[in-house]
Amino acid sequence: MAPQHSSLGSLEVSGIVALTLGLGMFVLGASAVAVVVFGFLSAGLVSLGRARARGWSADRLGVTTAFLVGAGLFAIVGLAVARLAGFFVVGFVAWFAWRIGVGRRVRQL
Repeated sequence: MAPQHSSLGSLEVSGIVALTLGLGMFVLGASAVAVVVFGFLSAGLVSLGRARARGWSADRLGVTTAFLVGAGLFAIVGLAVARLAGFFVVGFVAWFAWRIGVGRRVRQL
């Protein structure tokens, strides 16, 4: 098992705090978009902490996170421009890019 870094606990605590804030905002009547953003932030922080605990390098985490954030932003743009069809087209292109080269490169890191 890989040695645990001191920042791992703080990543998971930050994720739990983000989830709690998102749920609190939902209860207080915030918009669904804000609650979803806090939910994704929470899941991302907890996932980063768990990946680091399993021995993922900083390079591997960085490339994977950058790819996922970029794909998410392009999916939002695709959804705004061409509704559901644009969302699926961007999603397919992101999946294809991952399968062709990015995923292989990340596994090498």
